[in-house]
Amino acid sequence: MSDPSIQFYLKCQNIETGDVITYRFAEKVDLLAFGQTLGDKKLAIVDTHIAFYDIDLVFNPFEDESVPISAAELNTALDGKLL
Repeated sequence: MSDPSIQFYLKCQNIETGDVITYRFAEKVDLLAFGQTLGDKKLAIVDTHIAFYDIDLVFNPFEDESVPISAAELNTALDGKLL
C-alpha cells in the first residue's frame, strides 16, 4: 500500500534523442522495476528526488552533478508505473 504523502521522482535523458523527461512513482517497487529497464528504454538518470506532500525536495544523491528537478517538472511528471 502506498503512502500518498511520499512520491519518488526520476529525471531521465534519452541517450539517443536528448529528450529529458521526469517520471513520478508512488510505490518504491514501481520505481525499482522502472530502474531495471533504463537500459532497454535508452534512458540515463539525470536527477532524483523524494518529495513529501509533493512540495519539499529532501533527497538528491546527484546534488553536485545534476540539473535539479524544478517545481514545474514535479507537476508535469509522467506516471512511471504506466511505462
